[in-house]
Amino acid sequence: WVLIPGMLLLGLALNLTPCVYPLISVTVAYFGSQADSSRGRKLWLALCYMTGIAVTFSVLGVSAALSGGFFGEAMTKPAVLIAVAGVMVALALSSFGFYQLRVPAAVGSRLGRAWGGPLGALSMGMTMGVVAAPCVGPVVVGLLVFVGSSGDALLGLSLFFLMAIGLGIPYVGLAMAAGSLSSLPKAGDWLEWIEHLFGCVLLAMAIYFVGPLLSEAVGRLVMPVFIAI
Repeated sequence: WVLIPGMLLLGLALNLTPCVYPLISVTVAYFGSQADSSRGRKLWLALCYMTGIAVTFSVLGVSAALSGGFFGEAMTKPAVLIAVAGVMVALALSSFGFYQLRVPAAVGSRLGRAWGGPLGALSMGMTMGVVAAPCVGPVVVGLLVFVGSSGDALLGLSLFFLMAIGLGIPYVGLAMAAGSLSSLPKAGDWLEWIEHLFGCVLLAMAIYFVGPLLSEAVGRLVMPVFIAI
């Protein structure tokens, strides 16, 4: 009851980051140019695109979980917990705009090339996470660390598959609704605030990882205080 809607909402929310939101209208318009005014074909291309996203993220989730044996043992050491929390804080600073993660220009241009047909849509979906890495990367890395610490392959598959479905829903919905692209809100400062919200989520994950090192009294207070702030 928490996992399914929570991860779907996370995937939907990732669409509202500055790197991903502009891709929605461009990608759906590309589907329209491929479909020759056929809504059914446009929907089919959007589903292939969402499938590509789901394949990439599901593989990431399962791979992280399968490393859980090594990771789980390491997570019993205070130094590792502090290091992981430090990574979460560093990724949060990226979301707050202190610095920006960038995909090398040559890689981005190669992955951004559009191919035709269902296989082209599938491959575009599979590489979408790399193209949008500056915004979704911090959240994905944080989730990978969380899944790796659990060592549960089913959990890893479920979390990342559901997040990918949430990422892909807008493309399918817009492909079904002809002429709806013009109704999308224009990009603006509100996208940066969404990214700042993800930074807060990463800071909360940092607190989660250092929780076992805190005293019981402090551990009960630190998260409510952080949420209040």
